[in-house]
Amino acid sequence: MASSTSFDPCEDVIQRISFARQLFGADVQAMSPELLSATHGGETRCGYDFMYELVGFFDSFGKLLAQGPTSIEGPSGWVRAPKEFHDKESAIRALDAKADSFVGILQNYSGDFIADEFPSPVGPFTPLGMANLAVWHMMYHSGQLNYIQTIHGDAGFHWMPEAQ
Repeated sequence: MASSTSFDPCEDVIQRISFARQLFGADVQAMSPELLSATHGGETRCGYDFMYELVGFFDSFGKLLAQGPTSIEGPSGWVRAPKEFHDKESAIRALDAKADSFVGILQNYSGDFIADEFPSPVGPFTPLGMANLAVWHMMYHSGQLNYIQTIHGDAGFHWMPEAQ
């Protein structure tokens, strides 16, 4: 039997972005500013680097979507947060602002959300593909935050309030 519920891929992916933001945010909130700055062996990236990368992702992809189909440039190495970004509350505000802007741009995208293509070094992305990448990207970095937590002795599962 066919469902009579209409499916809006844009609204669906925006809900998944919201959920990923909630989980990533719980991981960030569970970490002290010192732990967000922690590196290992001097070469690993820290939590602030992941947050800064996500800020750049939301900003860059939001601008691409606002301008219409153009080419996506590939990364030029691992993203590192400047020292002035190493402030937990302002980093959270910056991430929230850029993620909110990205979601607003998704909601107001005037082209074809499913078919428009943006060329990239790894293959074309549609607006829906970019939005899905936002979900995966946050969850990828959430896993990295979890790893930092565990190597510092925090084995807590911070996604559920009662588990903290």
